[in-house]
Amino acid sequence: MAYVIADTGTEKQKLYAFDSTSSDGNVTWELVRIENTKYDHDGAILLNAHMLSELKAKNVAVFESKKSAKSAYHKLGISTCRYVELVFEISHEYKLRKYLGYSSWTKLNKTKES
Repeated sequence: MAYVIADTGTEKQKLYAFDSTSSDGNVTWELVRIENTKYDHDGAILLNAHMLSELKAKNVAVFESKKSAKSAYHKLGISTCRYVELVFEISHEYKLRKYLGYSSWTKLNKTKES
């Protein structure tokens, strides 16, 4: 899974753009807005070819894990942020969710008695 660091806004969210390979203690960063952002129901950003090229053009740092994103966050010196997962748009279409619901007014939840 891949992650980016974003501000805490829910609408028109901005991402932190900086050189994640810099070994300096003082990292220069800026907040950039991604124009073609689509989200899934979990709040992850759906990644397609347009989104990938925009992330690269705006120099948004992409991390391989949440742990590596958190360590980079500490170098930035900002007060709050969100870690947003990047999910391939094509895999999102095939993602299945198990629903374990309970209905007290139907007999659907009764198990077979042997």
